[in-house]
Amino acid sequence: MESKSAQVKSKSMLVLLLVGVAACTPVTEPPPPAPEPGPLRAQVSTRPLDLPVGIAMGGYLRSRPRSDPGSPWAKQLPASRGVHTEPTALALVLSNEATTVAFVRLDACLTSRTLRSRVRTALDAAGLSDVELFLHASHSHAAPARFMPPARLGSATGTDFVSLIMDAYDAVAEARMTDAIVAAISEARAGLVPVSLGVATADGSDFNGDRRCENDPVYGREFRDTDFTVVRLDAVTDAGPKPLAALTHFAMHE
Repeated sequence: MESKSAQVKSKSMLVLLLVGVAACTPVTEPPPPAPEPGPLRAQVSTRPLDLPVGIAMGGYLRSRPRSDPGSPWAKQLPASRGVHTEPTALALVLSNEATTVAFVRLDACLTSRTLRSRVRTALDAAGLSDVELFLHASHSHAAPARFMPPARLGSATGTDFVSLIMDAYDAVAEARMTDAIVAAISEARAGLVPVSLGVATADGSDFNGDRRCENDPVYGREFRDTDFTVVRLDAVTDAGPKPLAALTHFAMHE
């Protein structure tokens, strides 16, 4: 059996060891409390997409006519020749202090992962890392292309289907679109005002169709989404509510 002095010595060494471990353990500050939700605020901002006349338009394969003037901004598809309606990035930012969300409607046929990644990185760099991003395209077939990297199928030399409808990828075009999106979000975020919000849904079956009607026997007609939903935002002012923005949801491309 251990002597009493040996037991005391062992206990003393254990205490010293525990004190040493405690001293080496870093003291971590508790995380800051989550912000309390406040009144809903919102703002809208629009910025033009800074892309020149001559850039190819994406969405479907177009052959070049003999009259195509050519452009350094168009590689595979015909060059655009003018502006009918200026393509823009429209941002709706909503915040209740605890959460901030940006809905961006982009005049383009579609969006891409790399465009979203560029925008996310640029927002973080601009001090807007707390903004949740939702990037949507208007699905226009007469809007700028060349911002989507090629998709290779099967191997590095596989068929590039994306470039057939979006022309060859151009990082400069993608960067210009990113700048417009971030500028619109930043401006909207800086001008938030108190808003009221309303939601309504109506039956839109009179306007709804299925371009693949042969699906009806498989899924049934009730499979179609015929709801037309509108979200309305009004700025709250001393003179009363003032329309600010509206969001719509309706299935039209089934």
